[in-house]
Amino acid sequence: MWGLLPNLEKFSGGVNKFTRSIPVSLSNASKLRILDFAENGLTGKLPGESFGSLRSLFKLNFDDNRLGSGKTGDLNSLSFLANCTNLEVLGFSRNRFGGELPESIANLSTKLRIFTMGGNLIRGSIPIGIANLVNLINLGMEQNYLSGSVPDVIGKLQKLQGLYLELNQFSGTIPSTLCNLTSVTRLFMEWNRFEGSFTPSLGNCQNLLLLNLSSNQLSGTIPKEVIGLSSLSIYLSMSTNSLTGSLPSEVDESVHLSELDVSGNKLSGEIPVTLGSCACLVSLHLKGNQFEGTIPLSLANLRGLEEIDISRNNLSGQIPKFLGKLRALKQLNVSHNEFEGELPKEGFFSNASGVSILGSFGSFYKGVISGDGTIVVVTVLNLQQPGAFKIFIDECKALRNHLHHHCETSIVHCDLKPNNVLLDQDMVAHVGDFGLTRFLLESSNVPSQSQAMSMGLKGSVGYIPPKMFTGKRPTDDMFRDGISIHQFTAMALPDHVIDIVDPSLLLERDDVEADDSRYRDDIQERRITRHQDRNLVQARQLEECLVSVVRIGLSCSAISRRERMHMDVVVNKMKTIRDSYLGLRRRRS
Repeated sequence: MWGLLPNLEKFSGGVNKFTRSIPVSLSNASKLRILDFAENGLTGKLPGESFGSLRSLFKLNFDDNRLGSGKTGDLNSLSFLANCTNLEVLGFSRNRFGGELPESIANLSTKLRIFTMGGNLIRGSIPIGIANLVNLINLGMEQNYLSGSVPDVIGKLQKLQGLYLELNQFSGTIPSTLCNLTSVTRLFMEWNRFEGSFTPSLGNCQNLLLLNLSSNQLSGTIPKEVIGLSSLSIYLSMSTNSLTGSLPSEVDESVHLSELDVSGNKLSGEIPVTLGSCACLVSLHLKGNQFEGTIPLSLANLRGLEEIDISRNNLSGQIPKFLGKLRALKQLNVSHNEFEGELPKEGFFSNASGVSILGSFGSFYKGVISGDGTIVVVTVLNLQQPGAFKIFIDECKALRNHLHHHCETSIVHCDLKPNNVLLDQDMVAHVGDFGLTRFLLESSNVPSQSQAMSMGLKGSVGYIPPKMFTGKRPTDDMFRDGISIHQFTAMALPDHVIDIVDPSLLLERDDVEADDSRYRDDIQERRITRHQDRNLVQARQLEECLVSVVRIGLSCSAISRRERMHMDVVVNKMKTIRDSYLGLRRRRS
């Protein structure tokens, strides 16, 4: 076919359903300048030799396919692309390429501007020959298994605007040579193992709009040169590290900053008054530090604030009334501090008004749940007062008794045995493994209709084996060539999760009383896919929920404990996914 198209210069076949391997006969279309087949289902090896014969090639893009085997040597054929001296765009992100980045990338075209290899299974380090690609403006190496130090020569890429190194296993210190990247606007280095002090030289990146260094092992203080970058306007995150000292008062120089997140560190001192000068701030996260003192009144100037999380600190005093007047405020978390007194009654707090005082033990408030208008009582106990803890225990017992006698659907364990009874450190017994649970529904004359097996995912709460998502076992034939379930799942992200998920998880059951045989027969008829759902937008949203859950599963099942996501992060993410899924179900019904 390709021999019949000798004058073809542009072939774009992206966002289709093309499968199988890339034909080597492409080399016959010798005048090709643009070859773009992103977002398909292409598999097999990379025909580097064929690509290398396309001397006029300007853009080569195969992002979001299933190319590669996940094994060593997958990328060796990149060496042939050295012949493509006009190449400016090279995209192989979100495929299944394994092995290491070959040293031959140093010989790629010096005209190369965009080079994306993120979302693969690439290991090893970044070759120092990357420095030869002096015209790069975007370098994407995110979400691989790259390790070692980021080479200092990265600082020679002075035209770089976007550097994406997140979700790898990089270690060592952050290279000081990054200060040479004076054109960089976006720098993503989160979820790695960077350690040592925070380099103040990043303050030289005067065009930086977004900086994410969260979830590393950085220590020392926050440099005033960085937090005071006036160019920062999108996002600054240094969360989940081991940073100490105070939040520098120079934060007021980031007058255009929209989101600031320094949660999960060891920062101390008072929240700086100068924070009130960040008039564009929409999201403020200071959770999980050692901040003390009161909430500064200067925050009243932040009229665009939508989220404030100052929980788990040592803050004290009263909740200031101005918080109720922040009309944009949607989420406020002040828990686990030492605040006292009544809550404000205006604006954001208008659904919770103080009612009376519980002696010296604390206060309780009337709360109105937005939406359905349900009235609830919120009890706030001061456990520092003598006798307050006994009140707390009595409240818990009363609540437990209420829930026990006014619960929803009853549950029968169906697999109670010594192995499923666990003892905690106080020798209190807890029942585990609810994989065979049955729910007792309303009474019925038909036994099969008065109970329903818990279908879909099996396993105890807090532990669901990875095989439950894929329906596959580690002993299956497909895993005999060195590919694990973990790798198999990782290679499917993000666009092919729907292809590997156990079909039983994709079934929407309208009749929860149906028997198992009907359930199995219904799977093939009503399986949800990207292209067959009645509402494509909702189908895509469901798939996004699945992708999010699988990403969390991959992180939690990493071999090294240090690579795994913190459980508080897992819980928050799973709650968000749950809320999104339930909202989707409500819209569908």
